[in-house]
Amino acid sequence: MLKTVENSRANKTDGIAVTYRAGSANKYDTCPTDCKLNGSGCGTDQIDLDYLIAELQAVPRRGRAFGYTHCAPLYWRHLMNAKTATLNWSADSISDAVKAIKNDIPAVAVVPESYWQDNGNPKHATFNGCRLIRCLAEYLPDNFRGCADCGGGDPLCARQDRDYVILFSAHGSGKKKINNGDRGGCYADTGPAALHWQATAESDQDDESDGEKLIRFAKGLRAGSILRNRIAGDLGLEQESNNEKI
Repeated sequence: MLKTVENSRANKTDGIAVTYRAGSANKYDTCPTDCKLNGSGCGTDQIDLDYLIAELQAVPRRGRAFGYTHCAPLYWRHLMNAKTATLNWSADSISDAVKAIKNDIPAVAVVPESYWQDNGNPKHATFNGCRLIRCLAEYLPDNFRGCADCGGGDPLCARQDRDYVILFSAHGSGKKKINNGDRGGCYADTGPAALHWQATAESDQDDESDGEKLIRFAKGLRAGSILRNRIAGDLGLEQESNNEKI
């Protein structure tokens, strides 16, 4: 199930288009079961190839589209190019993210709240010679809208050819699990994001697939729009689906 929002009013995504993706039985059913942030016990170990291809193709005219995934890069990196949307691999650790960047895979990671204080610099760090850049929305003034203002219309997370990892600090009511290194802690499991995500799971989408809906949505956005895919949810194939599997 896919929910589309043409003009988000949420923190970090104010003023851009966003989507949410959920399973029809459980909101986590499009997420990998082995995602470290997924403590639900639900999920999938298969990619929805039809949706993956649609997400890569669904780029607004003269705009940018990007998202994050815990699905292994071997499933999607070879399908991504300068004309497609950007997928960022959500690595389980800084070490894994740095290895990905050095293999030309856009990568991000989540760090405990104390990371930047312990690091001594609130904006950036290095690991094994690779730059680690903190999400700008975490420390710039309140008039910085996040993705809409990041990179002057070319958000850092939408850049495929980059030599740095982007880091996000643990946030949401589940951040304690991340701070402690425990399983779970997905920020979308509580708060406003959880409400949107649950509403997505309970929505009625008729016979239109998630991929078809996303392509139609992207085509209808104004030229130059920024689209952030899947505030919650992932690229997974629900187990009861008959779509093509890889």
